[in-house]
This record gives sequence, structure tokens and C-alpha cells, in this order.
Amino acid sequence: MTDSANAQVTGFAGGPGNYHGSITLPGDQESSPIAISLDGAGQAVKVGFERAVAGSTEWQAIDVRIVERLKFFEATFVTSGIPAEGVDLAWRVNADKNDGTAAGVLTVRPNDKRITGEKGFTLTKDS
Repeated sequence: MTDSANAQVTGFAGGPGNYHGSITLPGDQESSPIAISLDGAGQAVKVGFERAVAGSTEWQAIDVRIVERLKFFEATFVTSGIPAEGVDLAWRVNADKNDGTAAGVLTVRPNDKRITGEKGFTLTKDS
């Protein structure tokens, strides 16, 4: 097993920050180190993996919406092509304002690849 801190994604200047952890993608058996960078000001999200997933280690999210709530930032976004071409994942990440953690869930949108399900995960904010 590799160290999740090794998954890198180039961060943004503003917003909630950069988080790392591990996740088991739908259709995979093993967890993969992941890094997610949330930019609240620019309404942008980058998702990075230590090993290539569907041919890339870094993914730009689409349909990004980051909202500041009382105790956390709520980010919802979509990635396309993870874990396979033609598969879209809908992500929801709640990044706590106080303790440096984020909890999330990803849900597979309907597709013709027979990949289904949803996976929960937790992340830690980079120092």
C-alpha cells in the first residue's frame, strides 16, 4: 500500500484548500491515494491520483458548486472518464472549517459500462 500523502495535485490560490486520503473507486477492489483541491473563490476542483486512473493522474471537475455553510464548505462536482471512459461520477465533499477533515461520497451516474454504486471516503487537509 502506498502513502496517500504521495498523491499530488497542483493547488489553487484561494478557497477551502487541498485534501488527501484514499478512496476505492467503483469497479476497483483496492483503494488508491487521492488528492482533492477545492477552490471556493474560483469555483474549481482538481482531483489527483498517485497512479494513473483511466490514463491520467489529474482530473478537472465540471459542474462545480462550492457553498460556504455555517460549519463547513460543501462542494459538489462531476468528473468524467473516471474510472473508465463513458463513466461520470457525481461527488459531494463536506470540508469542515475547524478540524481539517473532509467527508465525501461519490455516486456513479447511469452508464453503459455496467459500473454502478457509491463510495464514501474521508480526507485530511494538507498543512
